[in-house]
Amino acid sequence: MSHLDLWAKTAQGTNFHPVICHLIDTAAVCQRLLQLLPPAAIKQLRKGLDLSDAGMLAWVPFLAGTHDTGKVSPPFQFQESAVLDIAKQLGSGSLYDLWSKRPTVSPTIAKAPGHGTLTACTLPEYLQSWVDEELAAELAAIVGGHHGYIPRHEDIESITNASRQRKYHLGNSPESPQWRQWRIEILDALADYCGVKDADVPQQCDPAAAVLLAGITTLSDWLASNQTCFPPAGAKPNLVNYIDSLDAKVDATLKAAQWHKWQPHQTPLSFVELFDNQPRGLQEAIENLMPSLCGEPALLIVEAPTGEGKTEAALTVAHWNTSSGMPGAYIGMPTQATGNALYDRLKNYLNRWYSDQTINLQLAHSASALDENFSSSICRLEQIHEKDGKPSGVSASEWFVHRKRALLAPWGVGTVDQALVGILRTKHQFLRLLGLAGKTVILDEVHAYDAYTSRLLDQLVHWCGILGSPVVILSATLSSGQRQRLINSYAEGLGLVKVELPIAEYPRLTIYAQGKPQIDPSFNKDRLAEINQNKSIQIRWIEESQIDAQLNKGATAIIRSTVRRCQKTAKDYPKAVVFHSRFTQEHRQQKESYCLKQYGKPKSEEDPPRPPSLLIATQVIEQSLDVDFDVLISDLCPVDLLIQRIGRLWRHGRNNRSVPERVIYLISPKFGQSGLPSFGDDIEGRIVKGKYRPGVYDRHSLLRTWYLLRDRTSITLPHDTDYLIEQAYELDNSSPVELAEAGQEDWDSSLQAYRNYQTSLENQAEKCVIPSLKHYCYAENLTHRSVGDEEVELVTRLVNASMPLIVDVGNGKVICDHPPKKDEIRSVLTQQVRISSPSLVYALKEALQKQEIQVPKVWQSVTYLKDIPVLTVPASVGKYFITYDKRLGLLTHTETR
Repeated sequence: MSHLDLWAKTAQGTNFHPVICHLIDTAAVCQRLLQLLPPAAIKQLRKGLDLSDAGMLAWVPFLAGTHDTGKVSPPFQFQESAVLDIAKQLGSGSLYDLWSKRPTVSPTIAKAPGHGTLTACTLPEYLQSWVDEELAAELAAIVGGHHGYIPRHEDIESITNASRQRKYHLGNSPESPQWRQWRIEILDALADYCGVKDADVPQQCDPAAAVLLAGITTLSDWLASNQTCFPPAGAKPNLVNYIDSLDAKVDATLKAAQWHKWQPHQTPLSFVELFDNQPRGLQEAIENLMPSLCGEPALLIVEAPTGEGKTEAALTVAHWNTSSGMPGAYIGMPTQATGNALYDRLKNYLNRWYSDQTINLQLAHSASALDENFSSSICRLEQIHEKDGKPSGVSASEWFVHRKRALLAPWGVGTVDQALVGILRTKHQFLRLLGLAGKTVILDEVHAYDAYTSRLLDQLVHWCGILGSPVVILSATLSSGQRQRLINSYAEGLGLVKVELPIAEYPRLTIYAQGKPQIDPSFNKDRLAEINQNKSIQIRWIEESQIDAQLNKGATAIIRSTVRRCQKTAKDYPKAVVFHSRFTQEHRQQKESYCLKQYGKPKSEEDPPRPPSLLIATQVIEQSLDVDFDVLISDLCPVDLLIQRIGRLWRHGRNNRSVPERVIYLISPKFGQSGLPSFGDDIEGRIVKGKYRPGVYDRHSLLRTWYLLRDRTSITLPHDTDYLIEQAYELDNSSPVELAEAGQEDWDSSLQAYRNYQTSLENQAEKCVIPSLKHYCYAENLTHRSVGDEEVELVTRLVNASMPLIVDVGNGKVICDHPPKKDEIRSVLTQQVRISSPSLVYALKEALQKQEIQVPKVWQSVTYLKDIPVLTVPASVGKYFITYDKRLGLLTHTETR
């Protein structure tokens, strides 16, 4: 028997696909992917390996193909499988006898290593014919990590430097020289196919190349593992004939994945051609800027009020880069709702720009299947990886819908979390970074995150710099400290030194390109839309009992900072519409559509005044929703978020309003005997019994905003924006008002607690992120923490424990009597509510453990549902009595039923 008899994948019965065939399959797919992936990403890979174009086209497919070298080993060939009896005949049966009679090993090392780790152990010897020992080991570990985790040095050395018993895993005993010989023969055949023997060789593997090579290897392996397109060749295939058939097989697997080449515009379209509108000041500034920036790494930070067209400005950047070797974009939004809304807009734009092509656009977040516009463009939910129909126009190619693949699509919209997973030391993170390489990355509402997620964002921007991807940051409110960190992160990712932040008044367009930061002087407050110039907002402080007096004056919104406050207020106004996070997905989408219809853009600036109406909501209307109110009433919140809320006040051009001036009515805090303001135990994050208890907002942030605004009767935007943000977030600034002794003590103690908490969040984030450029050593650190590091939960946001529920109100949409299929799955998921109240989550988990609530058994085979319990309401759960009301959402009562 020969190396042609070694199996890589089993098929029906005792048929199998040989190792050599799968390695060549993978290399062939990789060759094609190098033509389909963004040219800028491929250029970065070539540069990171220090290869010529020809060398890269030979070596990258070869290295990708070597990923399964570890399958040429006793533990893989002799594992329990349908072809074990055939494998036992290798070496006329002597090899299996030797394996089965190997010396006993200790229980701690009894388990055979995975074949990826064995690749990392065995491939370096072959690679050292071309490259030095260290580079050979690194390249072997990278391709050996194709199952998600790059093998660690210690794991490799525990095999290669271990006792004779442990080395039996490699087949390197003196009695079995065939394993080593077979590896050489297989790798020689692969090398001949790829042409590496006549090409220049890699001289290095920098961090960008490590990520890209790991991602391309995994991607090539996945596509080459489609047994419909690469049917088993069986034992002793004729390699000449097999290679002749490869082009058709690669075509078939790419077609099955709907991975096709598309043609960007060779010459960028004008803004008017893109959006059928004349550009506003910001948009014109960016359009004029792009000829000098397109196709090159650059960071743009856009700070402008709401309503200035920041999204279209960012898409202009992506369009110009698309025409210059950086095709596509990923837009990271703060919430699923804002991602859904932007998906619809971008889909329409892409249909307009590429009307004669099929464009792959993905919606990337955990509930994307619930969005009807998105889900209608993909196939069956319960069989998400199977081919089902041919897309036309802008569609979501179903192969990409898998959560690890979504960012690989040329165009994508979703939550920022999907991109942030790429910089966490977690399984397959390199696939997400591959998806961001060579395209424009747009991050919206970046001011909306806490210190933990902000640190992750900095690292994401840093790695975009390493990968050479352009980044556009959008925000209405950033502090100078945030701008400085973002610019430094990107500059250091490019391998350049930290830079000094340019000074300019708000609004600003800050650019970091070609090694230096600059402010575009053509965009300033005089270029803002008229409605945003010198916008005077009157501030009126009211008690909660005075809300009623401010109603019936036009389109009015009340923004409360918690769901419970929102529901309580809504009970006082039975005709008001209510919108918060504790509705079913079905009702949330209905509420969002209502808001956009009722409070969206007018047909004309001369539309008549709107009749009185009332929306009572939480922060869900604070960001990205294009809604406009005549009157705004709000709980106090940190000043940057308050500016966001003010952005919903007189947002659109309307010449006829029911009120004469912009007024925001702020609900005053309460005051105890100490005279100190209390913002509510349900809101404040503060020290409780010597330990910091996180809240909706930190007490010190609220204090700063309170003292900053309590004596003001108005603010003028954008004139006051910088002052307000810097006073609120530059912590070295003292209180804006003189404080009595008790007030100063409160200020100082809350400041210290806030600093400590922010530091703890940043430190926690530091333990989760992959290394920066200057701290990068080996690729293994992309998916593993260093030895001795404490275990931490790898998450993109630190939030209170939350729990999804399917709420069954008896409307027939929750299917529990059979495994749901197709639209039934979507029907069930529309009844999902996510609970974040810690005490309620605890009670629900306890009830689940006691089987008082359950996941239906028939859901175990349905990926989207198998972990979500059903709560049939009304229900008693612990101390809670839970009901659901279509108007008010999920309600909890702790009183006796």
